[in-house]
Amino acid sequence: PALTGILSGKLYRFDHIDFFTTHFYFDTIKDPKDPMKIAEDVVMNINYHNYLFNDSIPFMDSESGPIDRWPQPSRFDTACYKAFSWAHLASGGTGIGMRWPYTSPHLMPDYLLQVLKPISQFIESEGIDWLDFSGINLDNEIIISSDKDIFHTSSGNNFEDLTSVIGWVASKETIGNVVIESSALDEGTYLLEIWSDSYERDVDSYILASYEFDSKDDFSLKLSIDQSSFAYKIYRIES
Repeated sequence: PALTGILSGKLYRFDHIDFFTTHFYFDTIKDPKDPMKIAEDVVMNINYHNYLFNDSIPFMDSESGPIDRWPQPSRFDTACYKAFSWAHLASGGTGIGMRWPYTSPHLMPDYLLQVLKPISQFIESEGIDWLDFSGINLDNEIIISSDKDIFHTSSGNNFEDLTSVIGWVASKETIGNVVIESSALDEGTYLLEIWSDSYERDVDSYILASYEFDSKDDFSLKLSIDQSSFAYKIYRIES
């Protein structure tokens, strides 16, 4: 997942790279047992590489999947792919990575392709200027509090003028009440959108709720989430 040796020193310090990519074959991914462990390793690898490049170039996975244990039961495989994809995007990776099928037959089945529908709508909807979105990790700046054991990762456009944030929150049980808070946003009026991250047939919009708020020094919002995971966007609508 990360280069080592002489070659890594050359490539990681090369000034003329447009983007950088590696394969994501951690033990948690190639022989998966827990989708949340997959998410943790994805975020760790993206944070490490974005640190090396000072968030200056796009970084992404170019191959991943259960190479040591396939095919997987479809429901578990879907949960693993969903955790990988949302963690990759929300933590500051470029897109969702590139899953190698590891199915039988060796093609991306419908149940994996369905994972992409809410992600596609999330990306294509209004609010985030992706060409101005550096993907800096904000795990220490955007705080999600819950009495449940949750996984959370987030990223934004930049540190100096933070006006756009995306994030993903997941648990092994229904999340219920959560508080989202931060003092990192620039001043202005913002919209927080809560998104479903799970495919549903015949759904026009995956937005579950939206909240408008003003940010000066900090903000804190209490939410009730009646599912085990969700994505969110925060973006400024008025300076």
